[in-house]
Amino acid sequence: MTGAVASSSTCSLGNPPPSSRSAVGKVLCILDYLSTLRRGASVAQIGDALGLSRSQAHRIVRNLTEEGVLRRHPRSGRVIFGPRVAGIALRLLGGSSIRPLWHAVLRELVEDLGETCNLVVYDHCVGTYFDRIEVNWPLP
Repeated sequence: MTGAVASSSTCSLGNPPPSSRSAVGKVLCILDYLSTLRRGASVAQIGDALGLSRSQAHRIVRNLTEEGVLRRHPRSGRVIFGPRVAGIALRLLGGSSIRPLWHAVLRELVEDLGETCNLVVYDHCVGTYFDRIEVNWPLP
């Protein structure tokens, strides 16, 4: 895993280093960085990637973990997004202005498959339905 941050990130090279940013800026850089990774990161990796001291990275991660924004993966111990971020993301998607985009894809899928299709996002064992399109079966 590399320490590179996505080029669209506001935490990328060419911007002031996180150490010269506000506390909120550092938090946003950590969240932005984690969003570019598939498997989370250690606190040391977060600090190294963003130019934060280990003590800064540990303190911010600890505070975000206490708030439910981040959590540790139960097996690897890597820092990953927590239940609070999942809840925020689900609420954002539920009222999202991109609904017409996914609705069109879902409608196309129903037409291709000839089956009812649902868009569901799972958080652990709980599913949240965002959209459902039923196939147009002729009535007997």
